[in-house]
Amino acid sequence: MTDPTEQQLRELFATDAAGAPHASGLAALALHRVRRRRRARTTAAAGLLATVAVVGGVAAVQGAAEPDAGSTPSSTADCSFGVRFQGTVFVAEVHVAPPTEPVEQLGEAEIGECNDTGPLPSGIAPDEEPERITVSTYPGYDPRQVLTVPDLDDGVRVLVSADLPPDVRRRITDALHLAGAD
Repeated sequence: MTDPTEQQLRELFATDAAGAPHASGLAALALHRVRRRRRARTTAAAGLLATVAVVGGVAAVQGAAEPDAGSTPSSTADCSFGVRFQGTVFVAEVHVAPPTEPVEQLGEAEIGECNDTGPLPSGIAPDEEPERITVSTYPGYDPRQVLTVPDLDDGVRVLVSADLPPDVRRRITDALHLAGAD
């Protein structure tokens, strides 16, 4: 190479080198990025663990607060209509047309008050001054298991004892549905 060309190349490289960042600055930037990614991953992992712990804790508390499935025979939603008659809680299951056969009026039952946190099925709880309603038999069923009460719609509401096992309750309501329940 000629002397002037070599000199120009040296000057060009020197200018580029002077404008380039220092190697220590590049290393610091790379280290900063790595540390930031680690922090982000650690924060995400900690958040995920915290979420799992909270959900697991809530599920454990709900599981401990809910009664055993075998001891809660009701298959209806909370705060469904229910009565207490002769010490037994009866919960509304189906609405049917009035029976064609005569029914026997059994007496007055106490209408339960809604209590979502109560220990009784469907949130039914005794009221201090309960309203009363006349209950009757339903043809073909034992009055210790099935009662009826008049309904505002032209029919009767069938109530099933909450003391019955869930499978018996289901069989009764299925039979009532087949017999023409609404």
